[in-house]
Amino acid sequence: MNFSHGSPEDHKMRADKVREIAAKLGRHVAILGDLQGPKIRVSTFKEGKVFLNIGDKFLLDANLGKGEGDKEKVGIDYKGLPADVVPGDILLLDDGPRSVKSTGSSGHESVHRSDRRWSPLQQ
Repeated sequence: MNFSHGSPEDHKMRADKVREIAAKLGRHVAILGDLQGPKIRVSTFKEGKVFLNIGDKFLLDANLGKGEGDKEKVGIDYKGLPADVVPGDILLLDDGPRSVKSTGSSGHESVHRSDRRWSPLQQ
């Protein structure tokens, strides 16, 4: 369960429902809770929002300023990100509905490819 969304009551209700159905089926079911980790924020875009298609190259640039983002790149608030990602890492944006897959990094840039079609990402 994604604890970034919903209330404690919502999560309890879902867990109770899983337990109820598991008991009816005579099965043991594990429930995994996804706790919110640190949030890394992207900066803002020149045009207010961007659309990416599957396979589009997209840079997360630790040196790019506010309002300088576009369809190819955007600034980030965590300057250590390019050193922390390795090829194959998947970064979830906007709490998950948008994601990019790392193809590498160099200096202050982390290079990614969109791995699913994006609805607009805006800040």
